[in-house]
Amino acid sequence: MHPLGIATIVAVVVYILAQEIAKRVIDAKLQDLYAAGRYDECIDLLNKPLPRILQTTYQQYVQRFTVYEAKGDAKAASFTLDTLLGLRLTKRHRLEAVTRAFNYYVRQGQGARSKEMLAEIAASGNRELAADCHLTYAIVFSGEHGYIDQMEALLERADPVQKPKLCFLLSKQYGNAGNRERARHYHRLAEQAERELAA
Repeated sequence: MHPLGIATIVAVVVYILAQEIAKRVIDAKLQDLYAAGRYDECIDLLNKPLPRILQTTYQQYVQRFTVYEAKGDAKAASFTLDTLLGLRLTKRHRLEAVTRAFNYYVRQGQGARSKEMLAEIAASGNRELAADCHLTYAIVFSGEHGYIDQMEALLERADPVQKPKLCFLLSKQYGNAGNRERARHYHRLAEQAERELAA
């Protein structure tokens, strides 16, 4: 092979490796800042040129939304989410974005927006996801409370990712059933599970 061809291949390999290393360094730094609750620094990092170049537009908006939501900045989170939903996405990314939006709108108590996302999730053909979202909607917006025993049993063996949602739904169900003390108990557990998940 001609020396110029070899040099070109080596340069391309080095460039690709450098990109991957830079992505991993940025992701690790972002995770550390997020876990420490340093949300403004997360946004500052995401605004720098290198992350903007290396990450896809989808990744950028998902990460920004996650940070704004954790920070409690509902205005910025909603704007970022609206922008994300307005992007041209693959089917997989669209379903992920719509599901993320559904869960956000549920937590914000926005029934109409939740219902819009629910309709799109149902149309996606993912029956398990649609059933889970329908149940969530029924508990939060329709006063359903018939799944307490089932969810408490699930909570005993739930992984850390499932715990915040189960506690949130248990809190809502106990509230729907008129048991404020148990509702507050599970609300506290949901907040604790969220903190543990972010740590």
